[in-house]
Formats: sequence, C-alpha cells, structure tokens
Amino acid sequence: MLNAIGSITYGNAPGTGASTAVLESQLAQCERQLSDRVHCGSAKTPEGKDAIQALTNRISEIKARLEKAVVAKSNSHSATLNAKTPANPNKDAAAPIAGVADPAAAPRSANGGVGSLVDVFA
Repeated sequence: MLNAIGSITYGNAPGTGASTAVLESQLAQCERQLSDRVHCGSAKTPEGKDAIQALTNRISEIKARLEKAVVAKSNSHSATLNAKTPANPNKDAAAPIAGVADPAAAPRSANGGVGSLVDVFA
C-alpha cells in the first residue's frame, strides 16, 4: 500500500473489542484520504489507482469491524439486561399487602409518612 508522506496508517487494534469511537475516527480519516486521492492530479496514474484501491479496501475493512463491534456491543448489552431481569418481574408487584386483598385499599397513615400509599402520575 502506498501512503502519502506524513500520512498515518493504523494497524489492527489489539484484541477484538475495538472501540466504536476509534473505528469511526479511523473511518473518517480514511474517507478524507480517499477523497484527497480521488481529487488529486495523480488519481489516474497506476500508483494513484493503487492508493485509491488500498484506501477503498481499508474503508471496507473498517466498516466490517465497526459493524461487528456494534453487534457485539448490542449482544453484550442484551445479555446484561437479561441477567438483571428477574424471571417473573411482576411477582413482587402482585404480592398482596398483609391482610389487605386490594392494595389500593391499603390503610394510609394520617401523616403520610412511611407506609403511606403515594399516587404518582408520570
């Protein structure tokens, strides 16, 4: 792959959990370099065409890695949510108040302190 003098080429990030922000930054940089190469006077030369093809390949690679990272992050987030969700999330909500068949009819303290029922409208 040919690079312009002073251009930066990133290698593969160590590990498989590359940050999406890093990949997005690399993608933006490669797209800028590609735009510069396409609009350069040497774009029609064999060396220019090789550089354009190399940048196009690199962009495709980064997009694939970015997609994998997003899917992995989504799967990880789903697994975390599933681990935190109880098997029966309404179990505690349906539990009756001691001695009261209807929770809405639960006794309320006169001062509205601990144990009082509070209606909240969101």
